[in-house]
Amino acid sequence: MRIALTITELHPGGAENCLVNLACWLQQRGHEVQVWQLWPPPPESRRQLTDRLDDQNIPWHSGNAVRAWHFPGAVGWLATQLSEFSPDVVQSFLFHANVAAAWAMRRSSVPLVGGVRVRQPQWIRGWLQRSAVRRMRHVVCVSQ
Repeated sequence: MRIALTITELHPGGAENCLVNLACWLQQRGHEVQVWQLWPPPPESRRQLTDRLDDQNIPWHSGNAVRAWHFPGAVGWLATQLSEFSPDVVQSFLFHANVAAAWAMRRSSVPLVGGVRVRQPQWIRGWLQRSAVRRMRHVVCVSQ
């Protein structure tokens, strides 16, 4: 199975570590996995997760979006990248990647699985997250 994993950024953190663990686990079980982050590559001092991906020969890609006005371009970049990879399923992690993946795949029949970790406090973020969730086949939610 071809699996695309998308995330806001790959600096060391909880969700980021979960994504890398999942990518490695899936790759070890024979799936073809690639990773897309919306942000630029992490600086050398924060490359622990991208180094793990490199060690496992899992390709990762960066959209170089750092400001709000970069977001439309990042959505277009992600749509093109995912179309070229032609995944069987896409899983997104974190708010920005959830929204970008939902918009990038709006014309695709490929299943999107989103990961919701926190309630968005700003009304616009909550509205965008709800809009993205409507386009997802499944939602994974962190809870007790």
